[in-house]
Amino acid sequence: MKTRKLLFLSILFFSTISFVFGKNVDINDAKKVAVNFYYEKMNQFVQTINYSEVRIKDSFVKKVNNEVVFYAFDMENGGFVIISAEDAFVPVIGYSYKGFYPKAADGLTNYGSYMESYIDQITFIRTNNITADQEVSEAWEYLLTDDISQLLTVTDDKDVDPLVASMWNQDDPYNIMCPADPAGPGGHVYAGCVATCMSQVMHYWRYPFQGEGQHSYYCSGYGTQTANFGQTEYNWDGMMNEIDNSFPYPIAELQYHCGVSVEMNYTPNGSGAASEDVDNALRDYFRYDHAQFLMKSSFSTSQWIALLQDELDLGRPLYYSGHTTSMAGHAFVCDGYQGTNFHFNFGWGGYGNGYYTIYNVNGFYLHQKTVRYFYPTEPDYPYYASGLTVITNTSGSFTDGSGPVEDYLNNTDASWLIDPQTSQDSITDITLYFTKFDLESNDFITVYDGESTGDSVLGTFTGSSLPPNITSSGNKILITFISGGSGTASGFMVEFTSSYPTYCSGLTILTEVTDDFSDGSGTFNYRNGSVCMWKIQPDYAGTITLYFTTFNTEEDYDKVMVYDGTSIITTLSGDEIPDPITATSGSMFITFNTNSTITAPGWEVYYEIDNVGIIENDIFENFAIFPNPTNENLNLKFTIKKTQNIQMKLMKITGGVVYSENLTNFDGDYQKTIDVSQYSKGIYILSLITEKGTVNKKIVIK
Repeated sequence: MKTRKLLFLSILFFSTISFVFGKNVDINDAKKVAVNFYYEKMNQFVQTINYSEVRIKDSFVKKVNNEVVFYAFDMENGGFVIISAEDAFVPVIGYSYKGFYPKAADGLTNYGSYMESYIDQITFIRTNNITADQEVSEAWEYLLTDDISQLLTVTDDKDVDPLVASMWNQDDPYNIMCPADPAGPGGHVYAGCVATCMSQVMHYWRYPFQGEGQHSYYCSGYGTQTANFGQTEYNWDGMMNEIDNSFPYPIAELQYHCGVSVEMNYTPNGSGAASEDVDNALRDYFRYDHAQFLMKSSFSTSQWIALLQDELDLGRPLYYSGHTTSMAGHAFVCDGYQGTNFHFNFGWGGYGNGYYTIYNVNGFYLHQKTVRYFYPTEPDYPYYASGLTVITNTSGSFTDGSGPVEDYLNNTDASWLIDPQTSQDSITDITLYFTKFDLESNDFITVYDGESTGDSVLGTFTGSSLPPNITSSGNKILITFISGGSGTASGFMVEFTSSYPTYCSGLTILTEVTDDFSDGSGTFNYRNGSVCMWKIQPDYAGTITLYFTTFNTEEDYDKVMVYDGTSIITTLSGDEIPDPITATSGSMFITFNTNSTITAPGWEVYYEIDNVGIIENDIFENFAIFPNPTNENLNLKFTIKKTQNIQMKLMKITGGVVYSENLTNFDGDYQKTIDVSQYSKGIYILSLITEKGTVNKKIVIK
């Protein structure tokens, strides 16, 4: 957290600008306001830039009933500025120094409905012929100046940088613990903006370690929803600021529990709950004992601004919500401010995050609400790190344990061993990402390439500069933190991810008359996000039959699709071994696609070709193989009609030739006894390849 004051003289020039209030704002004036405002704010709060460097990259015009209500401008330096098209409303609706304006805002539950609240106010102004008050008029005059030397003249403007670093969402995979619904994102209903907001603030505190009590309710269409908070230890070490699709469960569990606690009305198009229930849920189930619900209508604007700023000055983000005139609800995190503009994290993966005005036109009610005192009150909090912590998550984060407000302790001796290898997941290496770093000069973090301090050192760090990303050479990495006794600092947060082998990818062409293949994971689970293809196309192919020997995928989501040429035969998922599948076109195409959540052991398959090319009697007479099955000798005999070259191969169905023989310029009778007693049990293919075609026979050795 950072709080600072910028002291400037306030000089407003009214005489040099001619601007008629009570009129619509055209795009040229809007662009001037956007450029002037962005230039001023960048120099005040971010970095020094020249006015000539401030350029608009893209423009967006929002119309309602064919009338412009606001403009949005993406800036080349990053970020955006939203300008009112009505001069009786405040000039700047919102702004950000990062990202771009969400042009698809109408499709986003949180952001779209929030912007609708400004549209409602502007429509209210025009319908009721409201003129600008003095404060609004002066703001327009100030930002329309041609004298840029005056743009840095603000008075006592203080700020708190955004507190919440998480960029969470409410769709897939955040919603995988929510009720299943094929019409929803990823096959589940939305987690809901209320739950997303609650969970993001809890993640900021990494609290509670364990909830209390339990709750059940009936949700129409989805049955009884239940959460046992008191039996749940929330896995904060398994959560990151941006979700890892391969390990979404800790965040998804937290969001679902938040939803149950407020009796979320789940739907596939957007889930909702009442903000009035949030403070009770926080106190009853999550140990935030002082949480307090407040409505803006109970306070003057100055009082409301002051109470928000007071919480943020203490490093405490707030739950915030509002409704439009159509009662479309939106809930999000209020986690910072610059002057009287407040920073909102909308819970849509960072989309639209920025600073926004909370200005209300006289006579217009936005139903704004907040939950303050949303912070841990447990005497033992924060949970300072000590001793060894073993983390088995494949991705996640860890901290010094001091929380987001306090400093770590003197004489700390703590270590973290990240050891995610399991029987299901094969790990090749682990990468650390420092997202926060502030240590006293005599306090050190050391990273070891292995599980002990005897392993090689990957780096030792102190001070306040973020260390570089660090990657281990294997599947374990050890981090130690030692602090002295001469002073402390705010500490550190480290995120980590694991890397996995690539088991299958792209397109594989199979031209052998028989072969086997699989998802490639062997004894481990396959990977999320796999897109793999196989094309079986032997020369002279007739029919191709596929035999699965193992099969286990996430049902309905991780699919094997089999095509006969270009026509689909079947789509497979689940844990039942499919029946043999035959293609008659001479080629077979197989795809394997997995989603972003849940893996399984996968599958193995082999194929064989029956009567490839031409009928065997057109090549051979008196063709016989016996006995079959066999465990000792395999007898083969045939008569060839016309002199030709013949290649014989006996192959394992799992791959590899165990016997071969070439006959050159052969004709007449052939008889051979092959000793197979030394071969392992299983299915084999005897392939006879001639100039006129190929014959394959399945052999079983028992």
